[in-house]
Amino acid sequence: MKNRLILFFTLFLLWLLLSWSVSVDELLAGLFFSLVTAYVTDKLFGDSASKPVKPANYLWFAVYAAMLVWDIVKAAGDSFFRLVNPTLSVKPRMLDVKTSLKYDSALAILAGTITLLPGTVAVDSDPERSVIRVYCTAGKTDSYASIIELALYKYEKILKKVYE
Repeated sequence: MKNRLILFFTLFLLWLLLSWSVSVDELLAGLFFSLVTAYVTDKLFGDSASKPVKPANYLWFAVYAAMLVWDIVKAAGDSFFRLVNPTLSVKPRMLDVKTSLKYDSALAILAGTITLLPGTVAVDSDPERSVIRVYCTAGKTDSYASIIELALYKYEKILKKVYE
C-alpha cells in the first residue's frame, strides 16, 4: 500500500510538471490517471511490489535511464556506420545470456533494454533459468558475443541495486 501511495504521488507530480497547468480538468485527469496507473502497475509487478521502496532505488533507476540513453545513442551511431560502410560485415546470431536477477519484472526491464539497443532484440526470456535469448548482429569477430554480455552485465548490476 505504501508503494502505491509513493508511486501515485510521484506520477501526479510528474503530471503536474509535464502539463504545467492547474486547471480543474487537468488536475482531475492527473489524479485519475495517476491513481489508475499506480493501482495497475502494483498488480503487474507483484513479485517486487511487496519489497519496500527506498529513495536510493529511484536514484539508481535514474542512473540506469541515463546509461541507457547514452548507450542507445552510441549503438545507433554504430549501426548507422555499419549501414553506410559496406566493408564492415554483419553476422547475425542468437545468444543465450544468463543473468542473476531474481525478480521477473527486473528480467523484463533488462529484456526491454536489450530490445531498445540497435542491433539487438530480446527474443525470449526464461525466468526460471534466468536466461534471456538475444538476437544480435555481430562484426567480423566472435568476441562480439562477449561484448554483448559485458554490456548487459553493466545494466544487470544497476538493476540489482534498483530491485534488491
